[in-house]
Amino acid sequence: MRRGAESTKGNPRKLDKIFFQRLNQYLKDAFGLPHSHKEKSLLWSLIKGILSQNTSDKNRDLAFSRLQRRVSNAEEIASIPVDKLASIIRPAGLSMVRAARIKKMIENITEEEIRELGKLEPDEAMERLISIDGIGVKTAAVFLLFNFGFPLFPVDTHIRRILVRMGIFARGTSTKIMQDVMSKYLPCDLHFPIHINLINLGRNFCKSGKPMCNICPIEILCERNI
Repeated sequence: MRRGAESTKGNPRKLDKIFFQRLNQYLKDAFGLPHSHKEKSLLWSLIKGILSQNTSDKNRDLAFSRLQRRVSNAEEIASIPVDKLASIIRPAGLSMVRAARIKKMIENITEEEIRELGKLEPDEAMERLISIDGIGVKTAAVFLLFNFGFPLFPVDTHIRRILVRMGIFARGTSTKIMQDVMSKYLPCDLHFPIHINLINLGRNFCKSGKPMCNICPIEILCERNI
């Protein structure tokens, strides 16, 4: 990134509606238009978010499916002892920590209270969610984007890596700053598709160890800041 770009907390040449529209088109051509999948309840969606933290999608999904087979609704989890809950969700890792956080969350917020978050301003809803132990900024942003369509842009490890390599942010920029800046400048209708498809890009082309730059579908937009 050019000198001075870091001080703006983002490259002004690329924090541009036209640039993001081009990025979305290249990603859509490569991966298609993503569709959201909503869980059967908002509590289940938050539980899935807690299980997603620092683990693979495969392990998360295994833990989540085991839990859903064990109880018919999320509220029933309150009656399960922590150690038994930890055994059920063990595939996700850190099972005792996650189990305690899931139980505490269910004790502190109801399905109806979660539904009311959709009536708040994004910043208010975010603050309410991250006040719950175990729900961080990224988990909250994913939940609010996927379930309520809030103009928030969650940044995971794949997206963080790509945003630096593309020259949108300087290396060392915090995830929080990236999320705040992207949420501000990215057109609202592009938050979800670009979020999902940048993850697809990171998994399939812009990999951590060996990026496949020569066949990357967004190579024309990238500065290869590797």
